[in-house]
Amino acid sequence: MLQLVVTFVLLGVALWLAVPWLETRLTFQPQRSWDLDVRNFGGEELRFESADGTALSGAWFPLETGEPRGVLLHCSGNAGNLSHRVGMALAWRQLGFHVLLFDYRGYGRSEGTPSEQGLLLDAEAAYREAARRGGGRPVVSGRSLGTVPATHLAATVDPAPRGLLLDSPMASAKEMAGLVLPIPGVPNLITLRLDNERNVTEIRCPLFVLHGDEDEVIPIDQGRRVFDRAPEPKEFLIVAGGRHNDLRTHPRVEGPVKRFLHSLPSVD
Repeated sequence: MLQLVVTFVLLGVALWLAVPWLETRLTFQPQRSWDLDVRNFGGEELRFESADGTALSGAWFPLETGEPRGVLLHCSGNAGNLSHRVGMALAWRQLGFHVLLFDYRGYGRSEGTPSEQGLLLDAEAAYREAARRGGGRPVVSGRSLGTVPATHLAATVDPAPRGLLLDSPMASAKEMAGLVLPIPGVPNLITLRLDNERNVTEIRCPLFVLHGDEDEVIPIDQGRRVFDRAPEPKEFLIVAGGRHNDLRTHPRVEGPVKRFLHSLPSVD
């Protein structure tokens, strides 16, 4: 019996020590090297600083013709870097927006090491840069992990974004931990918050949520919970048959997204 108790205690200590390392490794999966030169797609590489002095890398895709509807800031998911989102930037630009992509600290050509606090600081810095370049309040988009800094911006920055678009939002880090590591007690060991379900109650702009009903990474019920806790005005789009990493270029997605973006208040 004593040996059994000691074994369980040792296993518990090992789990307690391993979970913080695991949650960081699973949450942040940066890639340093850029796969594309943004200049080949009408983009401009730029540098700016987070509030704590961390140098960040971004890419600016100005609207090439016509009167812009504003500027859209995109907060990326947990893997890769901004060079993997050029196609997304071009799609936003076709809808009439200047677009700013950026890399969180530790990603791409940005300095530093990924962290939850850094994620939020970097998004705030990118928001200021987008507002400066676009001449008004940005629209903010976030996908997967990127829905966390996007929701943070919509809940805290002043002036608030013109609109918030969330693609496959997670409820919180604890909810995800229960899925990724389905071991009793693991959610209680999680130190990350990433709490969209709480923060979305404080947003101060129109909201559009889209989520695939076959998402194998973040189940659609998490997206519904985030949506349900958000204030009006808001809209929820179910992507029938949609999985987590599917491209969002199907007309059944593009049409509603375009209507939402074009319905937002005019540029300041």
